[in-house]
Formats: sequence, C-alpha cells, structure tokens
Amino acid sequence: MNLDNARTALQIENMKKIEAEGFCPFCPENMQKYHTPPILKTGAYWYVTPNMYPYENSTHHFLFVTNEHISDSRKLLPEAWAELQELQNWVMAEHQITHGTLLMRSGDMSKTGSSVLHLHAQLVVGSGNPEKPVTTRIG
Repeated sequence: MNLDNARTALQIENMKKIEAEGFCPFCPENMQKYHTPPILKTGAYWYVTPNMYPYENSTHHFLFVTNEHISDSRKLLPEAWAELQELQNWVMAEHQITHGTLLMRSGDMSKTGSSVLHLHAQLVVGSGNPEKPVTTRIG
C-alpha cells in the first residue's frame, strides 16, 4: 500500500491498521475486514463494490477489483477485460448512470497515484457541474 496516495483521514487510519496486520485489503478474502460497503456483484475475474472513500464531488464511485492478486493490467486475459465491461454496464444500468469515467492504474504506485497494489478499476461519476469537477492524481 502507499499511504502517500491516501486522501482521507479514515482511509489513512484503516491503511495503517491493514499494514500492521500484513494483508492485501483488496484480495477477496480480506476485502470486508475494513471495507464496509457491500460487494454488489462477483464474476469469474472481478467483483464490484462502492468505493468507501469516494472522490470529492463524485455522485457515484465504484471499484472493480480483480479476484486474482495482480498489479499489472497486461496480465489480464481477454475474458477478464470483457467481464469488466459487462460489470460496468450492469452498474450503470442498475444505478441509472448516464455518464462517467472508467480509470485503471497499473504498476508502480509512486508513479500512478494508486494507494493499493492490487489491480482495480474505478467508475467515477461527477455531477456534471463544471464548478465542482472530480479531480484525482493519475501518473
């Protein structure tokens, strides 16, 4: 994990506990130790859950997390990419989302802005108000 990329006090507090306990918070068997939102849907390659620490000014923020502990998107099979699209479509239909940004960071967290070295994608939906953009570090 990379605490330098954490954004909220609760996130930092939880990350310090997780580091002390020595587990990956995104591996499926560990996810709900500190992550309180429910797992909405699980596939063969991914599971989806609301982000516990949504970006400021977002109206929706979901995490799509690989079931397998990998950190490099180049290791994803074509079937995993297809399932990610299916899960994104499902979330957007389920929550009546008409717009959003899908982003994924891969590799060195000091260069990507990621806080957990376990491959995940994020669907972030802003309000559409140009006065209140959603911003985050990517690279």
